[in-house]
Order: sequence, then C-alpha cells, then structure tokens
Amino acid sequence: MAEGFASGRALVIGIANYQNVKKLPAAVRKDAEKIAELLQSAAYGGYPPGQVKLLLDEQATAARIRHELQELGQNAKPGDTVVFFFSGHGGRKPNGPDAGNYLIPYDCNPSNLRNSAIESAELTNFLSASVIKSQRLVVLLDACFSAGTGDPKEGIEPADGIKAGLGSDVYDALRTGTGRVVMASSREDEVSFVLPGAEHSLFTQHLLEALRGKAALPSESVVRVFPVFRYVADTVQAANPNQHPNFKANNLEDDYPLALNQGGKTATFSSLAATGSQTDPVSGPAKAELARRLLDGRWDRLAQYFDVPPETRARWTQGTEPSKLLDWLNLNRRLGDLRKSLVLLGENDLVQVIDQNPTFPRQDL
Repeated sequence: MAEGFASGRALVIGIANYQNVKKLPAAVRKDAEKIAELLQSAAYGGYPPGQVKLLLDEQATAARIRHELQELGQNAKPGDTVVFFFSGHGGRKPNGPDAGNYLIPYDCNPSNLRNSAIESAELTNFLSASVIKSQRLVVLLDACFSAGTGDPKEGIEPADGIKAGLGSDVYDALRTGTGRVVMASSREDEVSFVLPGAEHSLFTQHLLEALRGKAALPSESVVRVFPVFRYVADTVQAANPNQHPNFKANNLEDDYPLALNQGGKTATFSSLAATGSQTDPVSGPAKAELARRLLDGRWDRLAQYFDVPPETRARWTQGTEPSKLLDWLNLNRRLGDLRKSLVLLGENDLVQVIDQNPTFPRQDL
C-alpha cells in the first residue's frame, strides 16, 4: 500500500495525569497513544504521520489545544477526512459564572473554568465548517470515566462542584454542518467504563477493533463511518449494558471512509469511490415517492422487517418517519435490500416505484 490515506488528518488528545483536577486511569492516556499509532500505521489507518498530531498529559494545555485546532483548520482541505479524538475529563458546571460544558485541559483551574478550560461553544467554533472546511469531520469523545463495573453513578468527577461528562446539546452543536459526525462514549447521564485490568477504556478498545478492520465490509479496503459506530455501539453494550455510545450526524449523505482497512490491502484508496458505491441502490426520485407513500403507516411494518430498534423509531418525529427510515437504511448500508424486502412484504406498488425510477452511475466521483 504505497499511497495510504493521504486525505486523513487527525488531532488526538489523551489526558490522565491532570495538574489541578482528579487524575484518571492510565488507560485514558493509552487510548490516545494507540488511536494515533493506528491511524498513522501503514498496516492499518494509512494516515500520513505528519498529519496526525498527538497531545498527552502536560502537552495538552488549553493554549496548545487551541493552537492545534487552529492549525487543523488552516491545513484541512474540503476533501480531507478529519478526526478529532479526546480522551479525558469532560465537565459540566450547572450554575454560577462558569456555568456550561467544558473539555478539561491538563492545566485547567477548576475554580476558574471560563478562563482555563475549553468551553463547548468555543470547541464547536473550532470544529465548525467555517473553520475546518472539510465535509468529512469525525469527533470522537471519550470524556467521562469510571474505573470499574459497579454503579455507573460512581464516575470520576473532575473536581468539587463540576459534574462529569458533557450534555447532549454539546453533541448536537458539534454535528452542525455537512458531513459532521460525533461519536461519544456514553449518554450524558452515564459514564464511560475502564474495566478492571483493561489496557484501554471500553469505548476506545472497541473503536480500535473497528478501525483495525472488524467494522469493514469484507470486500472493501476502507473502514466507513457508520459501520464503525454500529460495531462500537453493539460491542460496548454487550460488554457493559450500563454504557450506551452516542451517535450524532448531520447531512451525512454518504457513508464515507474513516481509514484504510488493514492498510488497504484489497485495493488502493484512490481506486475506490470515496463517498460510496458508484450506483445508489435507490434513486433520489424513488426515495421521494417512497417517503410520500409510506406516510400512511406502512413505514412501521417495513421498520420492523429491518429490525430497526424501537428506541430509534421512538425518536422519529411524527410525519418524518418514512424519510428517517430511508436515512437509517442508507446509513446502515441496507438500501440495497429494500426492493427485495418490499417484494417479500407484498408491497407491489412500492416495488414499481423503485423499478420505474432506475438509478444511474454517480457523476460526482
């Protein structure tokens, strides 16, 4: 694999040995070390080593994090894939002059968060489309920890008066912009576990497995965004039902590659369509007509056929369910199964919609 994933850029941060707030397990630092190592490894991720920045413990001061985020924005091109990984304390101050959500840098002063931590609005601005021009940005946050398998309320709070973790509104803000994806290690009312004796946190352990190829389709030489999250979500919850990784995305029209699959052994990255297969399994006009016809409640039968989780269906706003279902099928790479499912369900008029609106090779590759 000579070319590698030339479009990959990453800023990776891991802080365990904090200066002024409670320390975290050593696994937190190792999380960042191994993510950076994997991304720039020719045997796996394929990112150019010069395009992966790693900040550990005392290197990850507030000033240095801001500097590296600014540099990332200056260097990232529209077609690049950009990864921001943070393993460390996330904190919420519920009231007072410092009220808000923060990423906690190494040198944070817990009595003056506003001036010593990275507030969520500031982080959102650094990662916004106006600063980082890339339309492929993945934010990976492993920002709240518990060193054990006990009561999930026993998370490590950064300091007195600061709640552990980040609010869900932070994830919603970070995903704003085309191609923005946020993967967080847990829900806002949960903690991210480091199991006894484990080298890595639970979330990052399975993220590493996904990026090493376990989340890749057998025929592909890249690892794509949505299969990575699906793999991580399933394996983390299987290992600990008290932790539910969180996924947020916005305008994610294509399930784009995040890294090479085992160094891209089956093909060079340049030979692949960076944004998906060359032919969409269902055309745009067909999707629009299907969304209209499925509004009478037929969408629910189809969702049950594809085993869409009930909790996922429950989050869909009334009247938008057909479009949400089609988006879910697209992100799960299941649109190719849609016609067959409609045949099996006896939905002949919907089969005709697909057949009468054929797909054509994409012209944007």
